[in-house]
Amino acid sequence: MGLLFAVIAALLIGGYRRKQLDQMGWIRSIVFSSAYSLVFLGLTLGGYIFVKSNIRSYNTLHQSFAIGGSISWSNWQNALKTWGGPITQSDLQVSHYIETSMLATLPVTEPSSPALYQTVLVRQPVPQNSIVRFQGKVEMISGREQDADKFNTYFLNAYYFYDVVNQSNTTVETEFLFPLSSPNGYFENIYVQVDGRDVDDLRADGGGLRWAMKMKPNQLTTVSIAYSARGIDTYHFVVPQPLEIRDFNLSISSDDPNVFVMVSPSGESIRQNTNVTPDGVLALDVSINRAVVAPVVGLSYAQIAEPYAPLDPFLRMLRFVPRAILSLMVIVVLMLIISKVSFDLRDIAVIQAIFWLHALVLMILGKYFENPKALMLSTSLLTATLVYFAINKLNQNRFLVISILCWVIVLLGAYPLTGELVNTFPFNQYDNLTLLAILIFTFSYLLWTRINSRIEPD
Repeated sequence: MGLLFAVIAALLIGGYRRKQLDQMGWIRSIVFSSAYSLVFLGLTLGGYIFVKSNIRSYNTLHQSFAIGGSISWSNWQNALKTWGGPITQSDLQVSHYIETSMLATLPVTEPSSPALYQTVLVRQPVPQNSIVRFQGKVEMISGREQDADKFNTYFLNAYYFYDVVNQSNTTVETEFLFPLSSPNGYFENIYVQVDGRDVDDLRADGGGLRWAMKMKPNQLTTVSIAYSARGIDTYHFVVPQPLEIRDFNLSISSDDPNVFVMVSPSGESIRQNTNVTPDGVLALDVSINRAVVAPVVGLSYAQIAEPYAPLDPFLRMLRFVPRAILSLMVIVVLMLIISKVSFDLRDIAVIQAIFWLHALVLMILGKYFENPKALMLSTSLLTATLVYFAINKLNQNRFLVISILCWVIVLLGAYPLTGELVNTFPFNQYDNLTLLAILIFTFSYLLWTRINSRIEPD
């Protein structure tokens, strides 16, 4: 592109010098023609920078919800305040303790004094894997229609049943912790029962729900936990540490089948079955028995473009519009010079203004069109119409006008569509092909104008 600008500048200098040579001194004509060229370059490059900076600001404002400061990010933050975010449910934690007596040495004041001892009670853990059965049922009900911005929100009804056995031969103090994790903690209708009775000493803190009870040797206790919640995007049930899991059965259903299934780790130790019922409910059933694993099981709603990244396809195309405008200015001016059309900086400014207007119209209409390809092509046709009036006023040569209009449609309508195929911005593997096409066309057009007898020399 720098080479093309150099050619344009040289041609402008030469053309302007030839016109001014008879009217002013040689040095003065060089100064004036150089200033003319520099103003043109400043106008063209300035327009490129102006359009690029505006598109960069527009791109920042309309980026995906993962980019801080964007509109989608702001909407996402509001959704988090209402729905609480993704839910990761960790498994029930059961800890057993016993109190034992031991002798402890008391501090002495005199070194010559005999050692003093005291019997103290010490609380010691009793390691055991006491969860012998787990049955879980989770229902996810889409709340997307209830959310103002249509994020993947959902209502959750969860039911968990555990069989816990004290496998030691002594009575132990058993502490239970059922974690509740969500960024904003939107859980309600919580109930916890042990052996069919409500828990009297149930406590809730930042870690979850806690309670304690004594368990006799080989005592079997059934724990029932249920709650309702609100969440966004995903639900996962997690066993944090690898341990031997026995008689584990978890069923998760979603009334929206457009979800991703997450079951980890993969292998024969975890059996899973996924099916969709006739009424459109997706059901995931997972079972584990006598396997040492730390499973993660869940469903995740697909993050569709609207509202997570509503303009992503359009933004991928829009970012190449400044390059298209820059290339187009080069081609238009080259063709005018080759065709020996008389023009001045005001004409260049008018054409540049049309291209600025093109970028402005794209940014205004981008958020209203679901099909960015159609928007790019239709807007390029509108811009081509305006360019036609600007060029036709300078020269009515049909081939010249049609050629310029074709390049307007190609560079403003077709070239940005390559943005959908490019993942290495700002590099575009199609740039070299585009530049080669420009060079071949320019050289061919130059030859054609010199050979065609209808184009008169100066």
